[in-house]
Amino acid sequence: MVSNYVNSDLDEIIRSVLSEPTDHVLVQNPNVKILGSIVEVASERQGELPNLQVLADGGVVKEVMDDFMIGSESADLIDQGDLFIRTHDEDENEGHSLCVLDDSVYSLITTKGEKAALASDDESFVEGIHSICSSEWGSAEEFSMRTPPITRVRETLEEDIGAEVLADFTAMLESVDSLRGDEIDEVLIALLAAANNDVLLYDISKWGEDVGLASKATFSRTKSLLGNNGIITTEKVPIDVGRPRLRLQLTESFDDVDVEEMVSVARDMILQA
Repeated sequence: MVSNYVNSDLDEIIRSVLSEPTDHVLVQNPNVKILGSIVEVASERQGELPNLQVLADGGVVKEVMDDFMIGSESADLIDQGDLFIRTHDEDENEGHSLCVLDDSVYSLITTKGEKAALASDDESFVEGIHSICSSEWGSAEEFSMRTPPITRVRETLEEDIGAEVLADFTAMLESVDSLRGDEIDEVLIALLAAANNDVLLYDISKWGEDVGLASKATFSRTKSLLGNNGIITTEKVPIDVGRPRLRLQLTESFDDVDVEEMVSVARDMILQA
């Protein structure tokens, strides 16, 4: 007999559902909160996951994946073969958010108060849901993930730029709750980490473009934003051939600021400008 799960913490509910004995889970019609929670929980359990398929409205997927932290974790799961995402148009597939397991179906309910996963293991009902969901999955489009996997980002950052920059980049990412709809993004954080370690703009922007984080032009524009707001400064470094390169450095405003606080300070300086 399957269990219902009721909890104010959505992650705990998703964690309970994904811990059920099953080889396969199809998540149907998740909203933004549910999809974000599924990625977070799945990322914690790498190597212990069932085959995880997500079929969602294209707008929902795009909104969730626009957050670099969730998008890069999703890319990691996809790269490892643990997660598959397909999309449909909203009006093509109305209904509740579902988690369809091998022998049971959970309806996911999210309100301002309690969250719940209400289960059924009725054989005929489960078979019917499997049939419907399998058909809809087969006709849906695969989502094209543009965000690079976080494992690749970290590995190449350490190899190409240095362990100190990786440590700062990681600490800064962990200091923010989200990178969706904010003045701060992953490029800005990478530049802050680089400036805290006197890295050349050329080196960090080349790394970012090579790993798929953003183009060199985006790094240059973000560097200008940080410079115009008194967050970083640059020092010219002569080279044998061509124009001097620019070494990134933090301004005096950051002399007594811990790494974990740098993103918050930078955000405040941008907003107050």
